[in-house]
Amino acid sequence: MALGIKSRKGTRPMKNQYFGDINDFRKYALLRILIGMDNLRIAVCWMLTADDGGPDGEKIKYLYHPDRWMLFDQGLYEELREAVIVDKERNVARAESPGILPCAKFHKEILSDDFERRRGYFEILWETAEACDLVFFDPDNGMEIKSKPKGRKGSSKYLYWDELVEAYSRGYSVLVYQHFPRVDREHFITDLAEEMEAKTGAEKIYTFATPDVVFLLSPSKKDTDAFEERSSRIAEVWGDQIGVQRHDAGLPPQDYTGNEIQKDAIEFGKDELKRWAEEEQMSVEYTLAPSCPVCGGEMSSMPGLGSRTPEIHLEGDPVSKIDPEMGDYSTDCVVWELAFMCMEESCAAEITISHTMQVQYPGDRPLLSSPTAEILDVDLKRGKSELQNGNN
Repeated sequence: MALGIKSRKGTRPMKNQYFGDINDFRKYALLRILIGMDNLRIAVCWMLTADDGGPDGEKIKYLYHPDRWMLFDQGLYEELREAVIVDKERNVARAESPGILPCAKFHKEILSDDFERRRGYFEILWETAEACDLVFFDPDNGMEIKSKPKGRKGSSKYLYWDELVEAYSRGYSVLVYQHFPRVDREHFITDLAEEMEAKTGAEKIYTFATPDVVFLLSPSKKDTDAFEERSSRIAEVWGDQIGVQRHDAGLPPQDYTGNEIQKDAIEFGKDELKRWAEEEQMSVEYTLAPSCPVCGGEMSSMPGLGSRTPEIHLEGDPVSKIDPEMGDYSTDCVVWELAFMCMEESCAAEITISHTMQVQYPGDRPLLSSPTAEILDVDLKRGKSELQNGNN
């Protein structure tokens, strides 16, 4: 059942069509880390507007790939998957579940374009947010723009600076959702953070950039240390899915790095690739071994060392995202390392050969290039000096 809010014109449905999409997953996960699950109290100001009649949001493919996304926040993932896939209920009211945002209060009135009604809307917000530590503003578009002064049609899609400053002056830390306009994102984030810092007087501003949006946090003095630690945690958990920066007055933005959960996802991908290679018998054929580099004789795999089950190593930068929603990735290369022995008794050289295959992992099965072979090491039973002399 859709949640409705009474107005003078009757019941108007909330804009629910984007609930549970990939952007919601990142947003709620961000909030959960910032509030520490049970430490800081948060007031969520949805800044809900009337349903615009547009199509349902379609960015829910991630909910069909728990192997790639559950690692980031298993509890949240399961809650959203149950709501969207199992119950087929895309309604922001589901976010009020303690399993999604514990210790939260919600301001869920409809925000209109009318100037006076907007003033009353925020008066109710301050009552709702009483005793909270953090206020999260979730406007449709983000901070105000010059072409939409307060009270004009479409102004309900924006938060205005005087409203943000009012929240900060009341002692709250303030977090704001901001959609990316079609400008250089790096400069846009820096400029907006500098403006927020100047208007609030905060010592520092934190920004959390996803592929589609950025969140800006102006921490109160009492919670600055807590948000410093939690910003580092966000970078550690989410890696390049949420880019974290701290903006201090007069200094370049400081990047926070960390990708422990991404590393877990990569390890999972490696295991899947090995399993698939075994199932499809994609072992390295012995014919890939070159002739003996010492005498030119035939090489044979060494028992116990020339296994047909490949050992997989990721080389170079392990992940570059292809599809931010699906979490598809590509690796620089996958390497099989096999040991071979020369069959000529007078030689008996041992070599280790690396077989490299480019790999992309865009779906249920990896895509592999043709293998190439490279000699990594040669060990002569006759003594390595003879090989060295032969190469000179």
